[in-house]
Order: sequence, then C-alpha cells, then structure tokens
Amino acid sequence: MSCQSGRVRAADQSANGGAQSGWLRESNLSHVARLLTSVATTAPISAVLAEVARLVEADAPGLLCSVMLVDAQASALRLAAAPTLPAPIATAFETVPIGEGHGCCGTAAARREMVAVDDVRQSAMWIEHAGMVARFGLCACWSMPFLDPAGAVAGTLAVYARERRSPGAGEIAALRSAALLAGLVVARHRDTERLRASVDNYRHLAELAPDAVFVHRDGVLLFANPAGWHLLGLASAPPERPFAFDAVLPADVAVTLEGLSNGISAVRWERADGSAAEIEVRATAVQIDGRDAKLLVCRDLSQRLKLEREILHIAESERARMSADLHDSVGQQLTGVSLYLASLIRRMNATDDRLRDDLSEISGMLARAIGQVRSIASTSFPVEVRQNGLAPALLELARRADEAGPACVSFVSAVESDPDLDSTTATQVYRIAQEALNNALRHAMATRVELRLAADRDDLVLSISDDGRGMPTPDPVGAGIGIRGMRYRAALIRARLAIRERTPRGLTVEVRVQLNCRVGASTSGSDSPM
Repeated sequence: MSCQSGRVRAADQSANGGAQSGWLRESNLSHVARLLTSVATTAPISAVLAEVARLVEADAPGLLCSVMLVDAQASALRLAAAPTLPAPIATAFETVPIGEGHGCCGTAAARREMVAVDDVRQSAMWIEHAGMVARFGLCACWSMPFLDPAGAVAGTLAVYARERRSPGAGEIAALRSAALLAGLVVARHRDTERLRASVDNYRHLAELAPDAVFVHRDGVLLFANPAGWHLLGLASAPPERPFAFDAVLPADVAVTLEGLSNGISAVRWERADGSAAEIEVRATAVQIDGRDAKLLVCRDLSQRLKLEREILHIAESERARMSADLHDSVGQQLTGVSLYLASLIRRMNATDDRLRDDLSEISGMLARAIGQVRSIASTSFPVEVRQNGLAPALLELARRADEAGPACVSFVSAVESDPDLDSTTATQVYRIAQEALNNALRHAMATRVELRLAADRDDLVLSISDDGRGMPTPDPVGAGIGIRGMRYRAALIRARLAIRERTPRGLTVEVRVQLNCRVGASTSGSDSPM
C-alpha cells in the first residue's frame, strides 16, 4: 500500500496481514450488550467508548485503539477515548482538524471513508506528528469513520500497529464493525442525553408550576412537586417510601384519585385543618420506566369559587336593592298615578266620552306597567326562596309563568318537606329553573312545561321538562349563553347539570345537588339574600 495516498488496499492474508480478527465474535456479545446498556446510566460517554477501545484491543493484541468525536462547531475531532495510547500522543491528538492531511482520523472524517497508512514516517498526513509517534514505537495507523442516524460523520475509530503493515480483509471488516459499535454507543448516548435533558426540563417546569403535579402508579406516588405536597397538607416529601395517597387522604378520595381516567374531573376532600379543598384534576396516562403510570395535574379552585360566590352574593344583594326600589318606589308612584287618574275619570263630565276613553286607555296602560314592575321585582330577587324555601318559590315561579300564558306550566314536588339547602345553593337552583323555563317558553316555543322536585338518595333533583323544539345544536356545550350560565351556576354549588333530548320532542334540564353539601357565605345584615 502506498503510504502517500492513504487509501485502503486489502492486503493478502499473510503473517503481517493477520488472520481475520474476532472483535465481535459470540464470546464478546455479552460485553457489547453491557456497553449499550451502560449508555443509559450516568456513565460519561468517554468511559463507555474506552470500553469499546479495550474490547478491540483485547481481541487484537499489539494494536492500540482510540475513538474521536466530531465537534461540529469547531469543525474538528476531539479525542474521546484512548485507554492505552501514550499520554503525549493522546495530548497531541486531543483536537484534530477535519480535512485532508490532518492525520488518518482528520482525513477519514473529511473523506467519509476508511484511511490506512502502513508507515506514518513516510506519509504526508503525518508530517507534524510522525516523529513523536515513532518514538513510542508506533508505525501503522488505520482510521474508520462512523456516522450518526442522520448520515453525518459522528466520529472516527482508529487503531495503531507497532509494525509497518496494511490491514487484512478480515481486519478491515472487524474495524468497520467496531466503528459501527462506537457509532451505536454515541447515538444511544445522545438520545439518552436528549431524553434526560427533556425529563429534567419537564421536572423543572413541574417544580415551578403553581398547580399540583402528581405521577403515580396504582396510588403510589412516583413524583410530586412542591405545590403537590402543599395540596396534600405536607411541607415536603416524607422520608417514608413508597408514599401513597391513602397515607394522608381519606380512603374514598384516595380511591377516586387512583381510579381517574383520562380527562377532567372534580374531586373534593377535607384538608388536615378542616377546610374543604375543591380540586379540578386533569388525568393523563404516561409511561415511566417502560411501565404505565398516571399523571395528575390538580388545580385548587377553592379560593376562586369562594370569590365567585362572594361576587354572586354581592350581585344578589344588588338585585334585592333594585327589586325593593322597583316595588316600593317606582311601583308605588305608578300606583299613585293610577289612583289619581281613576279619580279624575270618575269626576269627569259624562259628555266628555272621547276624553274618558283616552284616560281609560291610559289607566289600563298604567295597570299593565304596574304588573310588569311587580313581576320584574319578584323575578329579579326571589324573596320566596329566602322566606319560604325552594319548593314554594318554584311553585310561585310556575304559577306566574302559567298565568302569563299561553303555555301550561306546572310544578310537582315529590319531597315530603322543603329540602334543607343553604340560601346560596337554593338561590342558584332557583336561577337555573328560571333560565330553563325562560328557554323553554321563549326559544323552544313549548306549550307544556313541568318543573319537578324530587329526592334521589342523597341528591335533590330538579328537572324542567318541555315539549318544545329541543336543542338548537346537537351539542349542549355549543349552545347559547343561557345554557352556559346554567352550567356556571351549577359548578359554583357543586351540582351536576344534565341536558337531554326528549322523545318525540322537547328537552329536559336536570340539576342534582347533594343534600349534605352546604355552601355557606359569611354575610351579615337583614337585607342579605344569601
């Protein structure tokens, strides 16, 4: 082989050419498997590649092996492993430019093919370092590049011989296999590093997240961020491992969390200090260490719901004030005008028939206006809910709607006594009934509407059924502001709202409230509607 060209020429099988090497023979497969497995550990890549080099040297006595990796930013090769190469040579070859004439490795990386020199002292590629290499008794060098999965050169694997010779066909094949093994190690290491970096990034984000993040397998926690420990009532992760939900949560809540399927759920539990936690949980199936696990992202809605209830309390108080103003001020003034007008009509001369008719028409308009003001005042703030309870308030709501016509509206109560609900919950249930009745009469053009109050185990069930045109869209979620308002009110009092089509036509709106679930608002003052 010409030491000037540096291109590979398979030598005849001779004493110098050597018999075919067995670098990847069956006896070494377990060693190879351990190498690939070790990549997934925290071992540095240089340590794993050093094992690759030792594997080569073990089956080819007298040869020294080194592995170099590409530094793309510097357009150079950097020494990654050379377990038996003399230190001065390793130092000199710490960085090698990629290009023609920069030793066997720099040239092989540039050409993307194997480069072999049988005598470095006579090669133009080795002018700079030939003397030093020769001082340590090294003569021949063969370098094989290896590629990454994208097809770019990832590095080179080189061997040094102490005698002047070219590689045999078997040695070329073995060198190619060893370079392939080094490429696999590098590719897997980079994948592992990217995965580890991704996991670390997600872990860091989870640590900083304001929402509680849990990863569990069958209720045993694999990960929880600081917000998660806080939600569980703990300052930090307990020393006892493994740690399960049922160690700090009521058994029923722990079972609920363990059994959550993918999607969004609402969970409520009592904290260690006795306060209620109202939690929105997003559950997603994940894989941890190749096994199924569950990711739970929990948002504590307690403060938000408390604020929303306070806003509702303020809104209901304002409704009460406006209702009183309409009834006691505007209504009374209109009534006074109506009475005065009636007196004028009685005192008028009988000959003024036309004027009498006009005044009578005005009197009728006033009477209708007074009725509308009273109706607005009573519907704006259902005083019956606070004074008489939910069932009487619903009965009155149905009676007024029935009298207003033309639809037939009825109310049926299947409960023995008025349900024991706090005023906040009762008022919101009443508002839902108002909205459902309004939708049935104004939008669905129903001719019959039935409001029914019933008990189902621990639930109070209010249903509003009509024979109208049904939903304007197939999906209630895409319906108008009225239905969205009902859903919002139901969520505030932890009620379940269902909207179903009826056969052959019509709609049923059903709201379920737990009878033992009270949502109190701390208020004071005799005019409080809550």
